Order: sequence, then structure tokens, then C-alpha cells
Amino acid sequence: MPRETTEAMRGRSDIVLAADRLSIEARTKEEDAERRVAVLAPASNFTDALAGANAAARRNASLYLIGDSGLTKELKEQLEQYESFLVVDSEGLIDEEMTRSLEALVD
Repeated sequence: MPRETTEAMRGRSDIVLAADRLSIEARTKEEDAERRVAVLAPASNFTDALAGANAAARRNASLYLIGDSGLTKELKEQLEQYESFLVVDSEGLIDEEMTRSLEALVD
């Protein structure tokens, strides 16, 4: 189920959900410049992955494509180095469990 675009997921500024691909560019890269940001997108949605690649390139950030298996142990270990996440997900493929895992990484 698609989720609304929000500036902060659940009032958090460290995990930003971009359900609308156009809203990603409305968020300026200066907002992310002072933190290590990782961009995440579902691997199964080409347009989200493409928008995520553009967002990552503009921020000099890393892009991680999330597969059907979700956040694997290896991926979680890599994501621990980041202070915030920009999640590109127009179709709601990144579920609540993955969201909780991301929140745990930045707490």
C-alpha cells in the first residue's frame, strides 16, 4: 500500500520516506550534507531505483537496493555507518519491519 510522502518518518529527521519520486528532489542536498546519508530503494521497482540513483549521486551518497529478502545481516552491518536514510519507495514495498530495523540503526 502506498504511503504518503513525509518530510520525516514518524517525526524523525534521520529517516525520510519519499513515496513520491518527485519529492526527493524537493529535499535539497544541503539538508543531508552534514550527515552521512544512505539512499535505499526496492530492487524490484526500476523507477524507484533510478530515482534513488539520482538522489544518491546528487548527494555523493551510497545507494542500496533492497531485495525481496529485506535487510540482511550483511546489509545491516553496512548501514550501521550511516546517520540517516533517504528511502525511495513509491509502492510501499519497504514494510514496517524494515522501517523498524532502520530506526534501530540510527537510535
